[in-house]
Amino acid sequence: MTPKTSTHTAPGKVILLGEHAVGHGQPAIALPVDRRLTLTTTLSDGNAAGTPHDDPAVRTALATAAALYSLPPDRLTIRVTSDIPAGRGLGSSAALTVALLRTLADLTGRPLDREELLSQARTVEAAFHGTSSGLDAAAVGLGGVIWFRNDLRPRALLLPVKDAFDLVVAVTPERRSTAREVTRLHQRLHAQPALYHQYFSQTGSLSAAARDALRTGDLPALGHLMDQAQNLLARMGVSTPGLEHAITTARTAGALGAKLTGAGGGGAIVALASGNAADVTETLQAEGYETFTNRVGAANGADALSPLK
Repeated sequence: MTPKTSTHTAPGKVILLGEHAVGHGQPAIALPVDRRLTLTTTLSDGNAAGTPHDDPAVRTALATAAALYSLPPDRLTIRVTSDIPAGRGLGSSAALTVALLRTLADLTGRPLDREELLSQARTVEAAFHGTSSGLDAAAVGLGGVIWFRNDLRPRALLLPVKDAFDLVVAVTPERRSTAREVTRLHQRLHAQPALYHQYFSQTGSLSAAARDALRTGDLPALGHLMDQAQNLLARMGVSTPGLEHAITTARTAGALGAKLTGAGGGGAIVALASGNAADVTETLQAEGYETFTNRVGAANGADALSPLK
């Protein structure tokens, strides 16, 4: 049998609001960004073993995904190229997961609708994070600005966006681990459950208000909500001095709002710009931050929540 090959690409993501609270039944808003990962999977003829990946988490993810498709992992070889900064909370593992699952579906001729993709992605992402709300894979796999919640079952909605805007993403030097930050937060939650559930509830209310701001095009309100969300994340203990410095730098440069994105403990920030993305970018770069700008276009969203398996 001739070896078969499939290639797919997937974007990174940012979370506008809802980190951590999304794992406790509250809504979050996220979207893909213009940084991409490309993955090529080759299925050998059985005579040559695939080359093990040098990252143990990726090897685990590959084995988990292969099992979903009844494929022996030693017959699979993957090649990955990416401009998504790894270990910065920008969805590199979700992009890898989504691209990998799509290549395996191609190689086996198995249909893969969005519900099945996101269900499988939750399973595979556990190899990276231990647990997964499904938010990252939904943002990467669905495209557009999404409203996501995972209470009784995961649900996703493409949100309407009235006016286009720019997001400036700044990457800090601090590498972080989603699994570590989630574990630490759970420890604090266990010690002070009433306080942290109040934080989660307040974060959910901010997400709901941000959904309305996107619908009406009220960007100053959206920026203020992002700032409030950052204050809550800092109280939860997931911000860092490095993140706070980048956030302050972005706000001083004229960003309407700025916050960390992802699990925290380092990683990246996202700043909302309105006609001044170049100024915000230049100021952050002068402070030594790697940056990129992501344009979010006006779009019509779905009018009903869609349950995901």
